[in-house]
Amino acid sequence: MRHDSLFPGKAIFAAIILMLTFTSCEKEKDYGKAIYSGDEPISFLSWSESSDEIYFCIEKGTYSRSLYAVNINSKDYREIADITKIYPRSIFQKDEKLYYFNESDWANVRLYSVNVSGSVPELIIDSLQAPVFSRKYVAFMRQFNFPDTSYVNTILFNIDNKTETQIMSDINTMPVSISPDGSYILLRSWDFYNAFFILYDTRSGQTTNLSGSYVYDLFSFFWADEEIYAFRGGQTGPEIYNLNSNSKIIFAEALTYNHSYAASPSGKMLAYVMEVPPEMAYALVGNHYYLHILYAGTSDKTTIDLERDHVFERNLIFSPDETRIAYIRDFNEIFVLNL
Repeated sequence: MRHDSLFPGKAIFAAIILMLTFTSCEKEKDYGKAIYSGDEPISFLSWSESSDEIYFCIEKGTYSRSLYAVNINSKDYREIADITKIYPRSIFQKDEKLYYFNESDWANVRLYSVNVSGSVPELIIDSLQAPVFSRKYVAFMRQFNFPDTSYVNTILFNIDNKTETQIMSDINTMPVSISPDGSYILLRSWDFYNAFFILYDTRSGQTTNLSGSYVYDLFSFFWADEEIYAFRGGQTGPEIYNLNSNSKIIFAEALTYNHSYAASPSGKMLAYVMEVPPEMAYALVGNHYYLHILYAGTSDKTTIDLERDHVFERNLIFSPDETRIAYIRDFNEIFVLNL
């Protein structure tokens, strides 16, 4: 008769397995619903305005992609259009059209559109530098040269009537963000001595200097309730600031540079994915992926165990109503998770 005391290796192995099982059960497991699976890599998720469809790109080659749509409820999918090398940004919907940037080089970005139901891509405007998009406008930089001086200025292009407007022609400006409804444009400006942000009202033409806002270490701007938020770099990790009030948003944990954070439309939630290395040999226990959701102004945090299939951190997107998250799993699958 054999006893475990005579085989300490087996006893330790069993104890570790029990410990790992117990630990994983402490976190909720929910992969969501698989709505699409294919053979080719997926990139660029974008939620439709109605929340019934998700738009995405399929990688068909180095310079070739196809734009698709999938119905979240029925899982039916369709090809919308073949497009060329896409600029690394999101896909934008406006009414019954989708818009995307195509980059020839940094000084010649082109804006195309296709019908949601499918069509040949149509060139809307080219020769764009550092463009940003909203439902009504595209803002971009253009350089103006004169005999005694030169400066960079922001041009506002109206998508509906295809007209251009030059903003604040006497100082250097570049667009960094547009409010979702196109009412405001956030401009970064500078001269020989100062750098600052300006809020431009597209309806009245009025401008407001956002005094006290941090300039050089702000990135990833987003809007909520007509106020502007941005990630700010720091020695211990990024923070999120309200540029209108120059106040910091407190989350359930300190943010770090190790994660790419997806902000919900209201700015009240942040999501990121953490990859946890195996605690044993890879053949026995693989990497785990955990979805973390932080809630602004509270100590609450939700952690969901997504198991061991690879999850792309940079492709998390919240639904417009913030009740779901879509993500890419294992390179070629799209999942939707109810929150």
